[in-house]
This record gives sequence, structure tokens and C-alpha cells, in this order.
Amino acid sequence: MKKQIEFEIELEIDYEKNIEIEDFIQPMKRVLERIIQDHQYEKEKFKIRPSKLSTYIALVDQDSIKEINLEHRGIDKATDVLSFPSTYSKKGKLIFDIFDLDQETKELFLGEIIISVDHIFKQAKEYNHSSLREAVFLASHGLLHLLGYDHQNKEEETEMINIQESLLKELGYGR
Repeated sequence: MKKQIEFEIELEIDYEKNIEIEDFIQPMKRVLERIIQDHQYEKEKFKIRPSKLSTYIALVDQDSIKEINLEHRGIDKATDVLSFPSTYSKKGKLIFDIFDLDQETKELFLGEIIISVDHIFKQAKEYNHSSLREAVFLASHGLLHLLGYDHQNKEEETEMINIQESLLKELGYGR
């Protein structure tokens, strides 16, 4: 049995509207930790092993995510989730070297995930499911992007969505 790598999530809530989102935090962490566990085998191939993996998540309003989208991607519109990887990954395979690790802690920072809380509620209503389900879906979508999954074509999109839907269903967040 292989040893699991610790996974740390730093979460910032920069959302000031009067909507209770605290109930999303633990389920989001649970889903993200499970995605990392499911991808542990990929890291076994490397001679260098990080002591832990980490990511940063910000829950923001639609104006903030629109501003971030414009600044970093040149797209002047709000979106539901943005991911900014700090390492190179391809379909769950992390590609890194000793210089990507924090030299003191041997931690590997995967990147940042920005989620629009406004989109959580809007899309939950559109797709006729709970806002909690939408929150864990967007968080998992963001992490899969950090792990090198994408949806630039139909085949990639199907693969990515199948990973998400299978995991969310298994953890009780299915449609």
C-alpha cells in the first residue's frame, strides 16, 4: 500500500453578499482531496516526491472573476471558474523537478482556483440541482485543470466531465 501525500487547501472567501456559503467548504475540500488521492499513482513514477501538495482557492463575486478573466486571459466577461496552474501537468501526470518544490518544506504548489459564487447559484438553478452540487462541481473542475485535464475538443471534454461526474456521484453529489 502506497503512502498518501498530504494535500492542503488554502481557502479565501472574498464574497460580501448576504449568502451563506460556509456549508460548501468541507464538501469542496472532500472532493478535492479525493481527486488528489485518485491521482497518487501518477506521482509514484517520480524520483523526487513532494512532502505535500497544495492549492489556493478563492471564492469571489462575478465582478471580481470578470476582472481576473480580463487581466489574465484578455476576456472581458465573467466566468464560473478559473484555474492558474503553477506546474505542468498532462491528464493527471504532474511534471516537475526539484526546483518546483519549496526547498524547505518540499511542498509542491499546484496553482490557484478562482470560483464565482454568483455563478454557483445561477448555474445550480439553470441545471436544476443544488448549489452545493454546483460548488463541488466547479471546485473539482478547477482542480482537474490544475492536473492537466482540459476541454479544448469533444474527446477531452468528455473525459474530463466523466471523471467529475463519476466522482461526484460516488461521493453523493450526483445529478
